Amino acid sequence: ESLNMPKGIGCIVRTAAQFKPDQDFQREIKYLLNLWKRIKHRSKQCKAPENLYQEYGLVLRTVRDELTEDVKKVVVDSKEEYKNIIRFINLFMPALKNKIEMYNEKIPILEKYGVEKEIERIFRRKILLKNGGSIIIEQTEGMVAIDVNTGRFVGKRNVEDTVFKTNIEASREIRSEEHTSELQSHSFISYA
Repeated sequence: ESLNMPKGIGCIVRTAAQFKPDQDFQREIKYLLNLWKRIKHRSKQCKAPENLYQEYGLVLRTVRDELTEDVKKVVVDSKEEYKNIIRFINLFMPALKNKIEMYNEKIPILEKYGVEKEIERIFRRKILLKNGGSIIIEQTEGMVAIDVNTGRFVGKRNVEDTVFKTNIEASREIRSEEHTSELQSHSFISYA
């Protein structure tokens, strides 16, 4: 109700948007109203049968859905995609144009920003712990099984102390942000 929708215009809001800030709704409504205006204009300019609108490709959908004031910058290494993004931004989000940057360095963009290493890390089965122990992650259809091993860590006092310290470090590692994507389904954890 607080969004001041134009007369005769309504919208459907998914429950996933329940706690989103008003500025996200304003941005989305502005985008949709501009898009509707372009579709109506195009319908008057051409004769049937004609495609008035086609969903954007992956790059522009990502820009549309993820680019907000909170994003520092979007780095693009394709001249064609850069031009498409700039054209799109000029039409629907001109205030965010300065966040788009063309990447022109010789080092491949994925290497420069460490994306390839992150992808490799996501698919690792074995994660080494600082104390010498390790975690083995096995993905099955119904769960993610995590096996914690003490490995070469022998501790200073006794076996229980070694196991306890390894399990504590493994718990911290498992809960860390970098492994959350690996552990999205139900987990069974077998401690050392």
